[in-house]
Amino acid sequence: MQLWTIQSLAVWEILQRDKVLRCTRQHVIDSWWPEAVESIFRSYDWLREQMIERIGPPPEPDIYPMWAYFQYWDAKQRRPDLRRIRCQYPRGEQHFQLELEVDEKRVLLSDHGDWNYVLSDYYFPSNEGGLEEFEDAGHPEEVTRMMKLESWQKCLDMDFHAPDISSPRDEKRIQATFWELRLEDVVGVRQFEGSGNPAIFGKS
Repeated sequence: MQLWTIQSLAVWEILQRDKVLRCTRQHVIDSWWPEAVESIFRSYDWLREQMIERIGPPPEPDIYPMWAYFQYWDAKQRRPDLRRIRCQYPRGEQHFQLELEVDEKRVLLSDHGDWNYVLSDYYFPSNEGGLEEFEDAGHPEEVTRMMKLESWQKCLDMDFHAPDISSPRDEKRIQATFWELRLEDVVGVRQFEGSGNPAIFGKS
């Protein structure tokens, strides 16, 4: 399976040195604003459970997903466009777009847009108006939580499509998660320099 991931110079150097890269709970904490950590772990822990069920357990207990793109924009533009994303990184910082070839048995795909329902802890409706119907139903809290968790399964179904809710597969932005990135997975490397305003990233 062909994937792409964006990594910093430091991470790329670690991968070259250690031959394998894994994300721990502490890495997740360090990557997010403190006030967002609780909600991030709520969604990441759910995703970990899905990965364990669908592709098997992590190599170590404290491992969290590694992320990549399977379909950056749509089926016609699967590889990330560096002209679009350079501004998402501080000006002058060196980053690397790694092209990967990973056994599909190691990978779980999810819809980039639909994943926001999980991140936001919202019910994922099957049709327009479904969210309002769900909220108006007044289910007990335990039932509400169970239905919400069940609804999130749709973000892992690349064939799920509902007008105004989720795009057809060829039009989806599709992300990929896996337990570890191996140096042997890398089949191509493109270096680029960030062009974003350093002030936005807390850098002077």
